[in-house]
Amino acid sequence: TTGVLTCVEVQRRMVWRPELAQQGLEKRVCFSATTLTGHSATRCINLEVSKCRYCLQPGETLQAVAVSFATDWLQIFGANAHLRGLDTLSEFELINLGTLYPARAGDTLDGLRWRFKTSADSILRANPDITSTSQTLRDGQLVCVLPGSCTVTGPYPAR
Repeated sequence: TTGVLTCVEVQRRMVWRPELAQQGLEKRVCFSATTLTGHSATRCINLEVSKCRYCLQPGETLQAVAVSFATDWLQIFGANAHLRGLDTLSEFELINLGTLYPARAGDTLDGLRWRFKTSADSILRANPDITSTSQTLRDGQLVCVLPGSCTVTGPYPAR
């Protein structure tokens, strides 16, 4: 029962999972609540979505993540020294996609593609803030790069 001097506790749970396009998001979010008697409170939190990181979903494999970012699962495995093996992946585990590269004046997407032996598609998928291959990169702009560390080109060597 409730009386004049008793408080009823009310809890609300908010669940939010950022979408891929929200990488790099920094936002302050405030919530306000008012009681029936007019008392109010506001609480604010700062949200920061890491760029170049990904949260594994239940049952998801590195191969599935790699396909989403137009790269190879070995590239993603190599960017995560903390992983002991493919059979030890945990639900909602935070993994690195690649490396954050601070763009320099004059850098272009095509130049980064060649420098890091990757594809324009891979860079675009990992960087939702870069909307086209012709976009000029700002000096200091952080670009998630998934280097082509596992790329094989040319004819395969004979055995």
